[in-house]
Amino acid sequence: MPKRLSLLILLAAALFALPWLRTTASTPAQQAVTDAQRRWDAVAFYRFSATLDQERFPTPSVTTVTTVGQSCSRQRFYFSGQVWPAEQRMEASI
Repeated sequence: MPKRLSLLILLAAALFALPWLRTTASTPAQQAVTDAQRRWDAVAFYRFSATLDQERFPTPSVTTVTTVGQSCSRQRFYFSGQVWPAEQRMEASI
């Protein structure tokens, strides 16, 4: 009986200490995430841009020869815009 009681007391102490351990333990990864979130919250707005290249190949057909001799098609898209995180607003153009 005393072993069970001491085990129960140890378990209760561990459960009470768990929230305190979570708030005081800070690994470098946790600190990096916290710092990144703090910097993100301070961002007023940001701009972005990207170039998207799309290359489409004709689907080969086993039953017909409609795709024989067809070449691929290429398209380039420019994607840009700006974002206001605090307002949850974004403007973009393609």
